[in-house]
Amino acid sequence: MKLFKFVVPILLNEVTKNSVTKVNRVIEKQARKIHPKLGQTVRKFNETTENVHITLNNFFDANDPINATVRALSNTKDINLGDHLYVQRVGYTHHGVFIGNNSVIHYLGKEGVTIDSLEVFTQGAKIHKKESKKIYSNAEIIVRARSRLREKNYNLFGNNCENFVIWCRSGRLY
Repeated sequence: MKLFKFVVPILLNEVTKNSVTKVNRVIEKQARKIHPKLGQTVRKFNETTENVHITLNNFFDANDPINATVRALSNTKDINLGDHLYVQRVGYTHHGVFIGNNSVIHYLGKEGVTIDSLEVFTQGAKIHKKESKKIYSNAEIIVRARSRLREKNYNLFGNNCENFVIWCRSGRLY
């Protein structure tokens, strides 16, 4: 019974999130028909709320003892160019884009978007892959990630490491 109380809200949250995202796209389209600037404003608002949702999910996922245990027991072997990588930290997960040659581009708060070795990125933690939405080729993902090197506009709820990787792979959430 305890597991049921734990799993059902997560499933409902995912269904609700997917439904809300679809509704948001319809509203954006209708707003653009009324006026292009209104469409842009609605899109920006939707992206902001989606970014907050992603950040909160990251926090709850990173602090969920079951998910943390699964990650601790898993082993990621195959890492490919453009992959969305993440590592468990205390209280959160940190995300980056694998660019080959043992390197990752990631967003490091005040330091900005930077390239580091896998060893620096992981800080000894296990590497995991996340299957985030991908509309660009692996080469395009890397070009997009490189285009933001040295950017220093980090924002926990609107432009964080996970938002950066999602933008590189899908063009959304920036």
